[in-house]
Amino acid sequence: MGFFEVVPIPRNVTVIPTRFVYTHKADDLKGAVYKARCVVQGFRQKEGIHFNRYRVSSPVVELSSIRTLTAIATENDFPIHHLDIKSAYLNAPLPKGEEIYVKPPKGHEIMGKCWLLKKSVYGMKQAGYEWNKYLAMRLDALGFSENDLDESVFKRESKFGKLIVALYVDDLFLVAENDEVLSEFKEELEGMFDLKYFGPVSEYLGIEFKRTKEGYVMSQHKYLKELLENFKEHNIRKHRYPVKVDYEGYGSNNNPKEDVFYETPVDTSPKLKASMKTKYESGVGSINWAANNTRPDLAFAAHTLASKASNPTENDFQRLLFCLGYIEESMAQVLEYSRLRSQAPRGEFIVETFSDASYAPGDDVKSVSGMVIYVNRNPVKWLSKKQNNVTRSTAAAELVALSVAEDRTVHSAELMRGLGFKVAEMKLYEDNQAVIACCENKSLSHTRKLVDVRMKLIRQRLTQKYYTIEYVNSAMNIADMFTKALPAAMFRSLTERLLMQEPVRGETGKARISSILTHRRKR
Repeated sequence: MGFFEVVPIPRNVTVIPTRFVYTHKADDLKGAVYKARCVVQGFRQKEGIHFNRYRVSSPVVELSSIRTLTAIATENDFPIHHLDIKSAYLNAPLPKGEEIYVKPPKGHEIMGKCWLLKKSVYGMKQAGYEWNKYLAMRLDALGFSENDLDESVFKRESKFGKLIVALYVDDLFLVAENDEVLSEFKEELEGMFDLKYFGPVSEYLGIEFKRTKEGYVMSQHKYLKELLENFKEHNIRKHRYPVKVDYEGYGSNNNPKEDVFYETPVDTSPKLKASMKTKYESGVGSINWAANNTRPDLAFAAHTLASKASNPTENDFQRLLFCLGYIEESMAQVLEYSRLRSQAPRGEFIVETFSDASYAPGDDVKSVSGMVIYVNRNPVKWLSKKQNNVTRSTAAAELVALSVAEDRTVHSAELMRGLGFKVAEMKLYEDNQAVIACCENKSLSHTRKLVDVRMKLIRQRLTQKYYTIEYVNSAMNIADMFTKALPAAMFRSLTERLLMQEPVRGETGKARISSILTHRRKR
């Protein structure tokens, strides 16, 4: 590839060391069991001399975009393919005038000589940026256009049909209208790079894919089994839900009691020692990766466990093991997409979102937002996250959560529109009738500045009929499971609706303004 030139060592120039890195990947999809790679010790680079601070970060495709593309492929019965560009960084030339001198790795030294780099090399701070810029340039030359909502997603329509390409560094996720458009692209790319073509996608970013008659199934069985194996010495017991309910805030019908707040028990157990803290962090990171990919039922558990990662206790470690017990119990669970669920005209899309919030559940009195977005009734994006600011009421917390859900919903819809697909309808589901009434009627605005701007944007889009907001009963609001710990029966019921059943319809349509007088405060 000619990524360096042997030159005399120049005077008054820092020569950066390099080294070989050896890796072993058992059962790797790419078949690369053993690898040896020459890398630059990038930590020795100096800003302004060896790199520009504004030219170091590079985008990768959002995980939710991968699921959205899978939902698109499901609806249109498109095949998904996977290919890899070998030694990707070494293809990207360094900008003119950027001279980086490196010392050859041990065993390859030449007296009085060094390497002047011509291409990006692994380990360099700017390598990812230069590679991404170079690949985007080559795709642009092939007639692809970059998506405005996710700059790692590209589309092209040729005489053979539509092709969508998603980039995660050197891994390409391809949604092709037919085999002809795929073959055309492969032939073009083979003229530029050394490729590894894997065929129809079976694994991407550690996510297992399986095509069915109705769509696709995604899972992380192998990944989660490895996670459980790492904790096998702790004698994990199976559980039917991932987060233990630590307070007695539930009535006889497993419904949260109204208008009563319960203090979270103070954790007085000892702090974890360094080695166990590292294990806790590793376990939480693994759960979070699964929650972000194929296991939305783990989202609140991942959020709760991660909030303690900086200073975990022995009780926190037991909560981690409790969650692992649920993972073992639910190992067969998958994320399944089916075109049979859709109520949109063939080839079109309906985006539906459930939103909820748990008001001030912790010591810092910050509320927790939860949401899940469906594309033709296939879940593509979900969230369990503590709000940045303290709100003054349940309604304010719900409005903050709704504004986040609204923003993500619009993002998902515009992503698909940018790819040339028709979004026929957008719906938001909310279980607080006061919030819906405030969004629909200006005379009811009594919010503070924190939420006032959010509400005005929602009102504007409602007036423009950009989407609708409908009421859904709290017991049927799927987003509830992203905001708080739930008893086993409630959790299982919502998980089944989340993954296997159709999103629940709003029971009363748009809430009446008079409902503000009778709404009950949620915990």
